Amino acid sequence: MGRLAKPSPGADAEELFQEAACQFLELLDDYDPDGSVYFGHYIKEKLSWRIANYRRLAMRRWLSQVPILDDRASTGQDPQLSAVVAAALDLLPVRQRDIIIRVYWQDEPIDSIAAEAGVSARAVRAMRQRAENHLRSILTRDRWLWERAS
Repeated sequence: MGRLAKPSPGADAEELFQEAACQFLELLDDYDPDGSVYFGHYIKEKLSWRIANYRRLAMRRWLSQVPILDDRASTGQDPQLSAVVAAALDLLPVRQRDIIIRVYWQDEPIDSIAAEAGVSARAVRAMRQRAENHLRSILTRDRWLWERAS
């Protein structure tokens, strides 16, 4: 399935492969063979961007559905999954953890977080991206979190 189909929280490899196939067909329709762009470069760049965007959205949906509060049992969510996400969040640096919680669980706008912190919205977006990447690597590579949370 290749590099684009690397699984991540919120989207498994099969979903990513199917999304890549759909996006490929859509890009094939949009391609202008009379243009000056080489087909291979066009597909690689556009498909990479679209799959990365799909993975970001899948991660966002997945994170927003996982409660991190202690009343997990009343929400109907899987308590083990919630414990894993809480354990992964504990491994993030404080600023990254704060941004992830405020964006995904408290639905606070980036501009509001930036104003409170006294930094630009762009800096907060960059910090959120680093936090998402860090969290993704923790959740996909550190299998011991599953045992720690159990």
